[in-house]
Amino acid sequence: PSEASGVSLSSYEEQTAAANVPDSEIEVPGVLWLLEPYHTTQTTKYSGTLQELHKNTLPFKTMTAFAHYSLYWTNGKKVFVDLQCM
Repeated sequence: PSEASGVSLSSYEEQTAAANVPDSEIEVPGVLWLLEPYHTTQTTKYSGTLQELHKNTLPFKTMTAFAHYSLYWTNGKKVFVDLQCM
């Protein structure tokens, strides 16, 4: 655990031990980190606040639809901008 997580090493060890009780049907809440494999540093931008990107590919169309749907769903109060991935 890191300082940023707010979880101490002893607390993490206690939670891990409690979750690994054999044949236990009780779900014990605890800390879980999800890790992803190393990936490229190349970024694909799907939208921006000062620009419009129009590409005729499924990922671009999907992200555009998502951004517009968020605007519609919140009655014009919220929208996702600067959508990008690595």
